Amino acid sequence: MILIYNTMASQLTNVIELIHQDIHQTSKDVMHIIYVGVGAAAGMFNSNGLIDEQNYHEYPPFLQKIQEQINSAHIHIVLIDPILGNPPYSINDHSKGLHYIQNDTNFYTAKSNTENIFHVYCIRESVYIDGQYYHDGFINITQDLYHLNDMCMQESILMIYNDYTGRENKYVAEFYDDQINGYLDHIIYGIGARKEFGCYIDLLSIESQFAFKITERNRRMIKVLNIFNYLLGGYTIYNINSIIQEYDIENVDKISSQISCVIDQYISEFKNKSLYILKSIHRLIHLNDLTQIEFIILNINHKHRSRVELMIKNHSYQELQTYMKNIFARELDIICKLKDNGLTGHDLITFITQSEDPLQWYNQLGLL
Repeated sequence: MILIYNTMASQLTNVIELIHQDIHQTSKDVMHIIYVGVGAAAGMFNSNGLIDEQNYHEYPPFLQKIQEQINSAHIHIVLIDPILGNPPYSINDHSKGLHYIQNDTNFYTAKSNTENIFHVYCIRESVYIDGQYYHDGFINITQDLYHLNDMCMQESILMIYNDYTGRENKYVAEFYDDQINGYLDHIIYGIGARKEFGCYIDLLSIESQFAFKITERNRRMIKVLNIFNYLLGGYTIYNINSIIQEYDIENVDKISSQISCVIDQYISEFKNKSLYILKSIHRLIHLNDLTQIEFIILNINHKHRSRVELMIKNHSYQELQTYMKNIFARELDIICKLKDNGLTGHDLITFITQSEDPLQWYNQLGLL
């Protein structure tokens, strides 16, 4: 198979089309997995010049474990990094039992002893989505990921995306949550349940593993545990026991780890970011401290920014405060559900911010 590029499209656009073609050329009994690693180039070599498993971004252990337990699947590995080796490290790593054939400058295939077919696509670019930082020459892949999500929803394909560059996977996940809500059990943005790991994540840790099972929708597919599927997917009751039952008791450690990751992430973000935003809005209202405006705008999630800017332009500061409290309360709702503490996010945020002195708010954070 030779890559024929549409010169008007991005490299990722072309790769998604190639994957789409491969899906349609296989029967619905064949499972497909897509792994997208941004900033995935091999770089942390040990003293023997090899990559240890905990740093194996090009072919992470969670993907190895999934493919070892299935047969005759197609695994699509999309590596995006301007400093990818030529060929990438994983292509010449025969310790995995894979011997790749080069089909094109940026495209390799191999077959495992379980008849799984591997496709590795190399994109040597720096990329970003709307609202992320970027420099001249970076490629915007916002629309590409919309298209990839659409394909995975329509075709019941497992897709796992992770950014290793230090940017927040949580941001990307939340950016696409509205689009993929209802499909969060097979479209995953961020290893470790969206927890912020910076540029380093131990890929051998329990946080980096997935509980999964084989099922069927409109085709044979792999479904993975994603706590956000229960928190955001319209479930009226969040029940840890039903989740354990669905994914088997042997995966209880992975389930517990995901829950802890989510709680830690949301508590950390509320303490270190959300509360500062509320404090800045409080100063804007009560002290007319206009120096807070830049901080507020820069730290607001991109999808809320235009509305926040309009409220500030109209000097609707009380409305802005209510708007942001509602947003943060919805995030705190997630903590309340996971902790099963009988409270709501609005209960927490009302109690924490009840003092007229914002410095006193931090004394109430033990409630979290």
